[in-house]
Amino acid sequence: MSTIKVHKNNIINEKQSDLQCRLKWSLSTVFLTTNTTASCHRCDHNPITEDFDFHNTHQKVHARLQMLRNEWPELGCEHCRVIEQAGGMSDRLLHDELEYAPSSPVELLKDPNAVHVTPTQLEIYFSNLCQLSCTYCGSHFSSTWESENKKYGDIHNFMVPSDLPGKENFQELKYLDKVFEYLEEKGQYLRSLYILGGEPFIQPQSDRLLDFIESSGDKFKNMRLHFFSNLSTDKAQEKIDRLVGLSENGKIYEASIVGSIDCWNKQAEYIRFGLDTSLFDKNFKYIANIKSTKIMASINMCWSNLSTFTMPELMDKYSEWNELTLEAGRPWGVNISLMQVAGKDFMHPRIFGPKILDWGYNESLDKLQQAIQAGLSANGSIGKAHTYFEGIKKSIENETPDKFQQQELHRYLTELDRRRGTDYRELFPIIYEEIHKS
Repeated sequence: MSTIKVHKNNIINEKQSDLQCRLKWSLSTVFLTTNTTASCHRCDHNPITEDFDFHNTHQKVHARLQMLRNEWPELGCEHCRVIEQAGGMSDRLLHDELEYAPSSPVELLKDPNAVHVTPTQLEIYFSNLCQLSCTYCGSHFSSTWESENKKYGDIHNFMVPSDLPGKENFQELKYLDKVFEYLEEKGQYLRSLYILGGEPFIQPQSDRLLDFIESSGDKFKNMRLHFFSNLSTDKAQEKIDRLVGLSENGKIYEASIVGSIDCWNKQAEYIRFGLDTSLFDKNFKYIANIKSTKIMASINMCWSNLSTFTMPELMDKYSEWNELTLEAGRPWGVNISLMQVAGKDFMHPRIFGPKILDWGYNESLDKLQQAIQAGLSANGSIGKAHTYFEGIKKSIENETPDKFQQQELHRYLTELDRRRGTDYRELFPIIYEEIHKS
């Protein structure tokens, strides 16, 4: 029988095997634009069935059974396996260490080996409406990308085959009403609800959700509500105020705003095309200065071979935002997380081998260490982030440069420059030079 721990607002069952991943049991993601689901951002998406039992697809249940047998599932779990085999901190291990580790499904209280379960963390991608067209993204997450492809042709026609979704009716949102029916029926089991995009702060479905929670009594009083945003919209502060109001009035346990940003300066605006870093800075400082203790601020970074160069400048901004948060009376500071680019192999840092670590990544690690020494986080979140960053570094140290993928990167960026009137060689000269070395 498993041991039960009460972890602040969560109940967490001890794992039943060494390879069991809390995310596989506790987390589900619903992509309304593609009618698919997953239980980890690293893993393949499964079609949502007509009964809308998105958390218990055949693929997810099979993966849970494999993990209980101490077997690594395929179809995306290789990401954690590689990092762990290199001695690093993987996503799977990190989620055991988080201050708010994923709460266990209620079914595990009776049967710790249950594999048909109810999620306690739900991520929703309402639509692809977004004002940015990030280099590593596509029409499945960005309406701006969709419009660009309609004007210039599908970007995939210029590249090697990709595993990204093909052409879809992104505006259909077949299961939108089902989502709200699910929240009405099982919302009380949720401990975290994440809203991602596109850009949620400009999507009408986000207003519908906020109205729904406002009118739902105390159903969501134990739930943290997280919004991911590029914070490059004038509508951000209005939405932030609504989230603070929900948390202050006890409609939710806590509100969390995650600013999506990868690096800084013009390089960041090239990577996340359409981003306004000055507006991002203004909006994040607005969050940092909020005096309510019911609001959490975070940044989430995507590490690509382009973002590495000005990551250190972002670390400087990160320390600045932390200091503002501490002055506002929130001693836990600003959380920080990092993922590696997925879906476009030519944008992954590994294609340049370990030398890419010297192009800004190692300096960023040093700056995180300085933030730890400066005491910018009372709950140790920066220390956990530093450990995670170190794990990703270890997974790159033995990589071999891939000249083919480097050339694919050049083809891709050249095509983007043609469409957007940009020139990657000016902002990323080391990338250009490295690709063209004989």
